[in-house]
Amino acid sequence: MPFKRGIHFYINVNNYVKIIENEENRTGKLTHSLHALNTFFTLVERFALSSGAHIEKITSSRIHLYFDGEIDDSTKALLRIAIYSLQLSSVINKAGKYNILKEFNINMGASFGDYYYHTFSHNSLDEDTSFGYPCNFAAKLQSKARDHEICVDKEVCDSLRKLGIHFSQDYSVDFDKKYKNGFFYRSDLFGFCSFSNRVNISIENLMGVANEYINKTNLSEIEFAEPKEKLFLDNTYLKYVYKIDGIPLFADIRGFSKKFDPSGSNLSSMAKIAELSLKTMYDIVLKQKGTHIQFQGDREFAIFHDYGDYSCTVNAVFAGLRIIDELPKISYGNGDDKAARIEIGVGESVGSMFATRLGCRGNKDNIVIGKVVNDADIYEDTLAQENELVISKDIYSELVSANKALSSIFSKKNADTYSTIHGYSYFRSVSDQKQLERDNLSRNYNGAWSPIKK
Repeated sequence: MPFKRGIHFYINVNNYVKIIENEENRTGKLTHSLHALNTFFTLVERFALSSGAHIEKITSSRIHLYFDGEIDDSTKALLRIAIYSLQLSSVINKAGKYNILKEFNINMGASFGDYYYHTFSHNSLDEDTSFGYPCNFAAKLQSKARDHEICVDKEVCDSLRKLGIHFSQDYSVDFDKKYKNGFFYRSDLFGFCSFSNRVNISIENLMGVANEYINKTNLSEIEFAEPKEKLFLDNTYLKYVYKIDGIPLFADIRGFSKKFDPSGSNLSSMAKIAELSLKTMYDIVLKQKGTHIQFQGDREFAIFHDYGDYSCTVNAVFAGLRIIDELPKISYGNGDDKAARIEIGVGESVGSMFATRLGCRGNKDNIVIGKVVNDADIYEDTLAQENELVISKDIYSELVSANKALSSIFSKKNADTYSTIHGYSYFRSVSDQKQLERDNLSRNYNGAWSPIKK
């Protein structure tokens, strides 16, 4: 797991959920919105690679880039990519092929610091992911940015100010609690465009390249299908999209990045813990008939879906219970107290999703989109506490019908969700105890007792 230093940079289509909801309500499909998203990400990837950035992955409606090396060199490239992305979104918004879509509104976030890059290899899976403060903080900064805005940390702000970019300071109580520093900096992306000549971006050339790519794939060539068996995305690409009814799962290790020593002294041990944690979550997902989508740093994203007569609900919930059971058994190696154990939060929702693969690097990135994905993301990120599974009220309703014993370990968290801090082993013990009580009441435990004679 190489130790590196640099900028992590997220570019996001901030209103993409509304874009896809609008198209799905109008047409029942996501032909235009998926095509437009692929155009945006593919061209941003190509430009970013040519500008010296590295691509980690596409995650739903955002792309995760990173830079190695000195901050001032990286911010010059970041400025180029930011301007390009904003101008590209404008070209896409004006394209006739996408005229039924709401306009793309993009936002961005960037942070500088030390991080660790890891290639997870297990069975047939090889996937890159990164850990560390700038990876997480850049994502949080992007979530704070409004439409057509970038939010950055002080280091990136100071470097971009040297180039003439104006920033205003802001403050977040949440950032202060989690990162011990609540201050961050905002800038209007449209203000970046006055620097286009300085970073050699021609809008005319951009429009030509973008329009050529937009016309490369006909919308009529995109096929939609519902899976007839467990979903595998290995051979999927933009022209083939799955519409899925199911449950997305997000599971995130709490405070993992803070455990890394900036000196790199615990790198070897943390690499082993990361590998074991990711492997554990991955294996649990597969054990419960789920499909792994991607790792997002120290986070697992998976989906469970219905097909034929099979309903995924119980297996999806079992997966969440097993994760909050098994991950806390992993120790950081410095004792058996609570602070030495892995802590995890899990979120799940249920509904319709669309799955495919996008990007210019051989359609490498699995993409699953839909409002239900965002809901599960929020449940994990903002609602789930340490070693807690949060599920939507619709999942809970399905459990009441499908497995009442399983639903009994959940309690209402708010108007939209239910939660439990009890893992799979607890459920099994409660379930076995209830079965024993039922058998005792019937006076027929394993056939050992005869019916009472009248």
